[in-house]
Amino acid sequence: MSEVHEAGLSDAVGLHEHRVAIFDEKLSTLFARAEPPSLERIESIIQECAASSNSVLLVSIRGGCVVGSLHFRGSDNPQQQHCGQLAVSVRLAHRNQGIGTALLAYLESWAPNHGVSRLELEVLGNNLDAIRLYNRLGYTQEGRRVGAIHVSGSMNDVVIMAKRLSD
Repeated sequence: MSEVHEAGLSDAVGLHEHRVAIFDEKLSTLFARAEPPSLERIESIIQECAASSNSVLLVSIRGGCVVGSLHFRGSDNPQQQHCGQLAVSVRLAHRNQGIGTALLAYLESWAPNHGVSRLELEVLGNNLDAIRLYNRLGYTQEGRRVGAIHVSGSMNDVVIMAKRLSD
């Protein structure tokens, strides 16, 4: 079983190790990076989320190790502060064990208390496991950007999904 909580500075080293592990998997991702974020950048993200009323960084801990994370960035636009973008990552050895589901459930319980009623995400069209997870949890496809991402010599679609928590 894993524990999910809002990341604090005490989680920075573990979260950095998690991001390095995800980077080392060489996954096809929406956002290619030359290197994983530095520990200082992770600390900065934690502090930015702590200072924001509509953003949060969650970690999933198993065996004292960060095995999953969810970053939700709420909009700064006054007309869209009820919305935000989320990104989830789970280490390879811990996938398909309910960690992504637990992170998303935590976000959905956190959101109403922070003025958030719409959760948005983008996922590669060939990431069928993630799309199945989001569909199962009530996210709907709102669009598709065909051939929007070039990864490893092939073009990939970006699927745009969202979930409304309330009207």
